[in-house]
Amino acid sequence: MEDQGNSLLLLQEERCRVARICLIPGSSLSLCAYHSDCIVIVLEGTMGVTVGEITFLHSEQEVNPLVIRRGEKYVMSNPGKILLVILKIQRGEYLAEEEEA
Repeated sequence: MEDQGNSLLLLQEERCRVARICLIPGSSLSLCAYHSDCIVIVLEGTMGVTVGEITFLHSEQEVNPLVIRRGEKYVMSNPGKILLVILKIQRGEYLAEEEEA
């Protein structure tokens, strides 16, 4: 992830994980699916999101966080011109993240 940005684990507990993720403009994360619910809050910038077959934008202006339900495949990207900074909160019994090929 170093060439795309960085990630900092802020909290790791048995049923909760919180990470601060920064993505440089034009970069994206791999296609993933969680075994737990995931809540994403945009702190700075605009995030491009594809969940299943639906693609949309989510920005720091949004009142509600983005919720990705357990098992949904998703991709997050930074389509903007500034650094994207998000908080990603996972909660549930199994916190592993599965990357899709």
